[in-house]
Amino acid sequence: MGFNDGASVWDGATTRKVGDGAQWGRCVTVYHEPGYEGRSLTVLPGRGIAQLPAAFGHIRSGRFHNCRQP
Repeated sequence: MGFNDGASVWDGATTRKVGDGAQWGRCVTVYHEPGYEGRSLTVLPGRGIAQLPAAFGHIRSGRFHNCRQP
């Protein structure tokens, strides 16, 4: 995964139900600094941010992780 100083983010993952009926998916958390450091934003599956807030800056690193949907 590479962000190359991105200013927007989209998580194209889908969700799935597990045994107890909870919805789970693959979230992406993006960071303002390389190496998963600095300010962070987490994007839920099927969602995105067209223009990151100016206070966040640009994406320099990110990672996917499992997350339970609200």
